[in-house]
Amino acid sequence: MPAEKDSHRWPFVLPNGRGVLVTVWAGSVEKSRIGVLSLDTKRLDLLRLTGTSPRYSPTGHLVYATNGSLHAIGFDIERLQLTGDKDVTVLENVLVNDATGAAYYAIADNGALVYYASPPGSNRVTLALVDPAGKAQPLGAPGPGHTYPRVSSDGRWVAYQTDYSDGTDIAVFEIGRGTTPSRLTFGGGSRSPIWSHDGRHVIFQSNREGDLGLFWQLSDGTARAERLTASAKGEAHIPDSVSRDGSWLTYTVVKDHVSEIWRLALGAKKAERLIAVPGALIAQSVLSPDARWIAYQSTVMGRTDIFVEPFPPTGARYQLPSHDDNHHPIWAPDGRALYFVPAPRRFARVPIVTMPRFGFEALESFELNRTARTGGPTQLRRLDIMPDGNRFVGIWPEDLVSESRNVERRMIVVENWSEDLKRLMSR
Repeated sequence: MPAEKDSHRWPFVLPNGRGVLVTVWAGSVEKSRIGVLSLDTKRLDLLRLTGTSPRYSPTGHLVYATNGSLHAIGFDIERLQLTGDKDVTVLENVLVNDATGAAYYAIADNGALVYYASPPGSNRVTLALVDPAGKAQPLGAPGPGHTYPRVSSDGRWVAYQTDYSDGTDIAVFEIGRGTTPSRLTFGGGSRSPIWSHDGRHVIFQSNREGDLGLFWQLSDGTARAERLTASAKGEAHIPDSVSRDGSWLTYTVVKDHVSEIWRLALGAKKAERLIAVPGALIAQSVLSPDARWIAYQSTVMGRTDIFVEPFPPTGARYQLPSHDDNHHPIWAPDGRALYFVPAPRRFARVPIVTMPRFGFEALESFELNRTARTGGPTQLRRLDIMPDGNRFVGIWPEDLVSESRNVERRMIVVENWSEDLKRLMSR
């Protein structure tokens, strides 16, 4: 699991082969930058553009997406430099995935444009209660940058990562009260929240002191955050799970594209490596409600699989039987089943027996609404289970939660769009 920091996404090779346009991702579309990589010098220069998914138009313009719209500006592909003084909005309501920065459009060599249309407001998301059939009930708290919701053990509160004007931080929201979310963290980027089992603390990653270690803070905001772990140079810690008795925190340690699972004794603040395989990505650990088992995802078999081991490990290991890339395990609140994501917009449940020996029973798989955002194998999961075991809190497009129905996105082809573009840019 990589840390949520600047990364390069959505490369576009310029037609002269001299450079590559890239998105320098910074956690949200609103904070990400457009860059150009010279293939001659191997130097990446950031352009003065905020957005994602850049493309080059044969008209001599750089096109990119921001706020659900396409913008364009003059661009010299020989010098790899902008030539315009300002960018121009050239198309509204283009579908953009705010969680990944992917903008769904393409420009053909003959000047045609193809894109997925997005109704106004659909690039904003909100917290929603979701049942396995995909029916969503809005909870409120809309915004463009919400992600990684986690529910307190009593089902009253949701903590989630969101974007503010001064950075990425953690917000806390009370379900069913109609109140506005409360910002919990300040001072440095804070990400990937989870709850202590008693609901008194929220645990999160923060760079407030220079590294990517873990902190916790009282969930009512009445005290300053306290450090739990310090990460080494080039290392990131991501909180995973807390035992029901509050004794243990499991977390993922990422370094050099490899990850492993550690545990921290919360009372003694003592950490130790728990599960690691050289060269493998082992991440997203979850402790069972009785803290006898730990589930996690791993690439040790060459794909993403889910395994269960005794906690603490004894050497025994059980692999969830499936041919899919399974990820994002979540224990059912009663400990009798594991939920997981086998594919985008799908969810599955597999009952578990532990006596007289550990085993998996027949799994059930069901499809969520096609716009559901579960998160891919290399991302953190974007939903969490409610204590009743029947509903989930997820991140849902704001324009769909009131109707809770599948909506066909329209693909639109605009012939000779280059002529429209040149006209707009000449104004």
